[in-house]
Amino acid sequence: MDYLDFQKWLQKQGFSLPTADEWAYLCGGGGRTLFPWGDGLDYFMRLHWFEDMDEDENRPYDMEEPNFFGLSIAYDPNMREVVQTDRLTTCGGDGGCNICGRLGPFLGFLPCSPHCKPEVQEDNERNGDHDFHRPIIRVKMGV
Repeated sequence: MDYLDFQKWLQKQGFSLPTADEWAYLCGGGGRTLFPWGDGLDYFMRLHWFEDMDEDENRPYDMEEPNFFGLSIAYDPNMREVVQTDRLTTCGGDGGCNICGRLGPFLGFLPCSPHCKPEVQEDNERNGDHDFHRPIIRVKMGV
């Protein structure tokens, strides 16, 4: 299903996608730092793709823990989150390019920052291995 058909399908279900700005706010937990926890990367964090999980497979990685808003968001740079625009645009990951390019943990997770520029994809076809969506319900407040 291409992006425009996907948007129509979501609307029929009563959902939409967050805009890139809304996604950044949700991801950052309302903060102004580079990452939800601060401006740097704690190299003692248990990071997906950089940590061997054989010892405790059921324990989540540190970035999978919910943020201030209670959301687990932007914790895997391989995963790109589709946002609401007129063309297929993603936030929260680069499909693993930085990690596969062996740029290390900081640059590997930089695309997960709420301040990373949204990426407009070349076509409107979602990548089933790397793209996912976060359906939201818009609540209208009466005055």
